[in-house]
Amino acid sequence: PEAAVTGLPEGFTAAAETEGSQTDAGTGTNRITGWRILNAAGEDRSACFTGVATEEGTLTVTPAPLTINTESLTKAYDGIPLSGGAASAIGLAEGESVTLTLTGSLAEIGMAENTCEVTWDGAKETNYTLETHFGTLMLEPSMAEVILRAGSAEKEYDGKPLTTQEILWEGLPEGFTAEGTVTGALTRAGTIQSALADDYRILDADGEDRTEYFGNILLEHGTLTVHPRKLIITTGSAEKKYDGDPLWNDEITAEGLVKGESVTLRTNGSQTQKGTSLNTYLIMWSRARAANYVIEEHLGELTVK
Repeated sequence: PEAAVTGLPEGFTAAAETEGSQTDAGTGTNRITGWRILNAAGEDRSACFTGVATEEGTLTVTPAPLTINTESLTKAYDGIPLSGGAASAIGLAEGESVTLTLTGSLAEIGMAENTCEVTWDGAKETNYTLETHFGTLMLEPSMAEVILRAGSAEKEYDGKPLTTQEILWEGLPEGFTAEGTVTGALTRAGTIQSALADDYRILDADGEDRTEYFGNILLEHGTLTVHPRKLIITTGSAEKKYDGDPLWNDEITAEGLVKGESVTLRTNGSQTQKGTSLNTYLIMWSRARAANYVIEEHLGELTVK
């Protein structure tokens, strides 16, 4: 550092040695450790001066500006928080370093700063004034196709309504589920569609409603199928020697009817001449629907010898 001189004759100069140093931000003292007074010819005339006074100076180092920048990121919602990107520090003195750790994270639709923490492991914090330029994290609704499908079910006719509340899905992030009401009920044998009502919701792994985070939801029907029930009808058998009179047997049973349902049965088979024929029958669906049953016949034989 230089030394300033006052009070010398015209043409005279002074040379001084100083002792002082300041590296970190702050202030320090600059002391004069030796001096000489020279005339215009450069000759030392220090001895010609008495009452020379020296004053200490001040060395001041001000903090340097350090700018932290983080990257901006945008993505469609996928159930995974948005974070990461690049970070940089501009303005560090040569040979010094800091560690930057991105702390910004966005889990819901919207915007947030991509914040960053500074670890002063290779520099002193007091030597810098920090200025941050954080990027933006932006999470947008997902437009990927999501299919919500009403469940399907089937059973054999039993007189009771067939329903289901199963919901199937495709295209949701891992851990996500869907819930809602499936409409449709089928009692008689046949097939109808099951459908998902408008009260459906898409839930994340924590059970939070995220339905509005998906902008391309397709609803698909399921199928309810009631298969006809097996009704086994059995008629009796008989035999005799020819005597000119018809041979018949009115024994008949029906197995498999749903509780509370009934049919009227009557055999109408007969055999008069020598030979064999089936013991056929008539059925009247008095308290049952024919479409709800598929008949398996075990017909007896009428044999005249």
